[in-house]
Amino acid sequence: MTTNLCEYVNFMFKNTRHLSVSSLVEETYFKIAQLFASRGWQTQTMINSGSQYSEVVSKAMNNRQQESNTHIVNKFDGYNHTFIVTETQFLLQTPISPRRFRVMLQSQKCDGDEYQAKHLLCSHVMAAYKFVYDDPMNYVTPLFTLQHILYVYDNSFGLLSHMNQCGKNNMKEINGAMIQGERGLQKVVSFQLTFLMRWTKTKMNIKIVKKMWNLPTTWQ
Repeated sequence: MTTNLCEYVNFMFKNTRHLSVSSLVEETYFKIAQLFASRGWQTQTMINSGSQYSEVVSKAMNNRQQESNTHIVNKFDGYNHTFIVTETQFLLQTPISPRRFRVMLQSQKCDGDEYQAKHLLCSHVMAAYKFVYDDPMNYVTPLFTLQHILYVYDNSFGLLSHMNQCGKNNMKEINGAMIQGERGLQKVVSFQLTFLMRWTKTKMNIKIVKKMWNLPTTWQ
C-alpha cells in the first residue's frame, strides 16, 4: 500500500544494481534464501524462549491494553454482543469532545475500522472484552502467532548448480538466449543512433557522434 517495499528493495541492491541482469537475478535469489534462513532461525529461537507473539505484536497489544483501561464501556444488549465505548482523555491532553465507538463482538466489528483493517484487537474491542470479564488475548487471530510466522520461513531454497555442471542442451539454450538478447540490444542501439544522426543534421555533429560511439566512418 506504500512505497516502503520498493525503497527497501532499492536499498538492498544498492551495490549490485549496476551489474548485468543475470547477476541481479542471482543476487536476488541468494539474498532471499539467506533472509528466509535467518528469519526462520530467529522465529524458532523466540518460540523456544516461550514467546507466543513477535515483539511488534506484543508491544502493540500492550499499548492497546493501557488505552483500554481509560475507556468507558456501556452495554447495549443482554447478550454481551453490542457495546458503546467512550474514549476519555488524560489531564495534559487538549480538551476535545469525547469519541464514541460501536463494538459488536459477535460480528467482530468496531466503528474505528482498525480492527477490520489490521485484524488486530483495538483498544475499544479490548475494553468490551474486559467489561464482560473475558481475556482479550484469547481472541487474537492465530495468524499473528510465532508458530504461523515460522510456517512462512520454514522453506528451503534449492542450491544452484555451477555453470560447468549444466547439460549441453541447457548450455545451447543459454547461449541462444544470449545471442537473441545481443541482437535485440543491437537493434535498439541502431535505432537510437539513427534517430540521433537525423537529429544532429550537420556533418560536423555526425562526425563527433561517430567518434563518441566508436562507429566506422561508413556508418549511415
